[in-house]
Amino acid sequence: MKKQILSLAIILILSTNIGLAGTLSTFYGTATITAPADLPPVDLALQLDLNGTAVLHDTSYIILEKTMLFPVIPPLVDAQEVGPRLEGTVGPDTFQLRTTPFSDQAGGKTVNRQIFFNNAVVGNQGNSITGEYNETVTGLLPAPFSITGEFILMRPVSSLSDSVTDNDNSGCLDLDESGPEAWIRI
Repeated sequence: MKKQILSLAIILILSTNIGLAGTLSTFYGTATITAPADLPPVDLALQLDLNGTAVLHDTSYIILEKTMLFPVIPPLVDAQEVGPRLEGTVGPDTFQLRTTPFSDQAGGKTVNRQIFFNNAVVGNQGNSITGEYNETVTGLLPAPFSITGEFILMRPVSSLSDSVTDNDNSGCLDLDESGPEAWIRI
């Protein structure tokens, strides 16, 4: 079965197998918010540095250049400002990820936040991850509240097979799910 898959504009970056010691993995995606109602989707960009299946806290983080909702959290990583650090366990069959608690200022108040990526399903040999998004927020309103929804993360690939082409010039690729190209499916 063929599906329209991926805009040609976002094909690049990294293709490695998740769960290998010393692996850097970049994932891009979106959290679609279901509660509270009427909130827009959240763009996600994560840099995961793994040692086996353990997420290395000091060098795993939210990539700020691709998202707007997160503060800079010192220290710099490779001379770059980065967002909240990530911790947890990531592997071919496991995905438990959360940010460390972080704070920002909003309306003269200190707002504390933490994001949990729960009940995830790792697919396509570690190149796609879907699950529940849950963000806990305190300090903005009199009582803590949660922002919930579903997330999808994809690991971009650095190149595509010569057999994959934009046959209908739609700007999207039609990929056969039976081959390794399906690993970039969203």
